[in-house]
Amino acid sequence: MERLIVRKYPVDPAVVEKALRILKEYQILIGSFDYSQEKTYDGNTYILQSTLYETELSILVDRNLFSFMKSFALGIILSERKRILLGALMVVAITYEMTFEPSVAIYEYAEKNGNTAAYQDIQIFYHADNLPLEVYVDLFLGKLDRIPDSQCFKQHLSFSIENDFTIPLKNWSFNYPLVLKIAQLERSALKPNQRMDAYLEWMWSDYLFSAVSTLFGVIYLSPGKCGHKGLIKDLFSSDQEKRLAGLHNACWDLCLIQEWMKLLDEQKDQNKLWLLASADKALSYAARRIATSQFFDQKQLDDMKSQIFTDAWGLDKGMVLFRQYQYLWGIIKSPERKANTSCFSRDYCEKLTMQLESEVLS
Repeated sequence: MERLIVRKYPVDPAVVEKALRILKEYQILIGSFDYSQEKTYDGNTYILQSTLYETELSILVDRNLFSFMKSFALGIILSERKRILLGALMVVAITYEMTFEPSVAIYEYAEKNGNTAAYQDIQIFYHADNLPLEVYVDLFLGKLDRIPDSQCFKQHLSFSIENDFTIPLKNWSFNYPLVLKIAQLERSALKPNQRMDAYLEWMWSDYLFSAVSTLFGVIYLSPGKCGHKGLIKDLFSSDQEKRLAGLHNACWDLCLIQEWMKLLDEQKDQNKLWLLASADKALSYAARRIATSQFFDQKQLDDMKSQIFTDAWGLDKGMVLFRQYQYLWGIIKSPERKANTSCFSRDYCEKLTMQLESEVLS
């Protein structure tokens, strides 16, 4: 027997549909439902999940969108693009009762600004998150470009600091050498396919494999012109500080995607559906292609990975690279790998990181 679901929207449904179209146009939301992402921008997806299965809906938000919310809460006038994107995101999130998870964005901010500033950031974020829906509808529809003065964040730090957000996430130190190696190869005189070959060989022989960082390298090192070079910003800048900031930003992006993958693995047990939200086109591009789900069997997973290789490199070269990846993964327990010897230690990894960073920044 079919069930009829009646849903009363807290705002004009036409506004919600328009907001979903805007989010789809800019590819702000990324889901794990399907490769095409069509279900991600279908409001019925969330109505069915929350009504039929009582599924909680949550969004892991990146630093980019976090900064939009923060600026708005502080009364800063937003550009038209930021106004529309933030308004659309909040209209959809509030309408479908989605909660936000900003932890990775907080850790990223704390790295440069310290723990006290990070706690202040949390308060500002949740102030923005708790603003009335009507405010975001008006923002989205262009009726205002800044928050009314009466609703601006004006508080100061009002609770004790219990966590130290300046302690890097565990994945950060693991990911940073991978980002550095990709950057080193991108700056080398090697041809694109030689860079990718070298990256796979290096992960196997000198470092460690990671599915997310492998696919990150597959996408970034490919010769396609789809904007994904923005995954590592300012890599060729003459300003060493800008180059370093771009490398750190890319490492945080990898941490964000990996955190999302971890949450996807847990969502079935927790009856919680997780989306990733980003206003960074390069990050969104990579995350949409890396996205996988625990519901895939091994063949489906291999098919999806091979599709990422061939999307980035073309059918012929993509399949050659994918087979090389499978071969190296198949001999991952080889005693010839440094990771399988006593010399692979924390000290080894720290020296490797320092050497790579020196080469990229020189």
